[in-house]
Amino acid sequence: MIYRCTARFMQSFDALDPRAQAQALKTMLEFRDTPRSPTRDTRVVSDSDPAKTAFDVWDVPFGNGYHLTFAVVEGDDPDHFVCVLRHIGRE
Repeated sequence: MIYRCTARFMQSFDALDPRAQAQALKTMLEFRDTPRSPTRDTRVVSDSDPAKTAFDVWDVPFGNGYHLTFAVVEGDDPDHFVCVLRHIGRE
């Protein structure tokens, strides 16, 4: 799987305190190592209407009220998928 970040994700990550950044990195590494086995708290937060979005947006809590959101989309090659890290924070 290929991983990419949105500009919003990078801005939000940079605004986190160092402890929250460390927790986020730990969560992202765990997800990278086992992408098919997310935590039990991972949930879909996107609209279920396919006319509004072509892919699901997922929410992963990672401690002290923080969450990160991501979407898995098809890459340039149909056999490859791209995980797009969309946002991170307490929102």
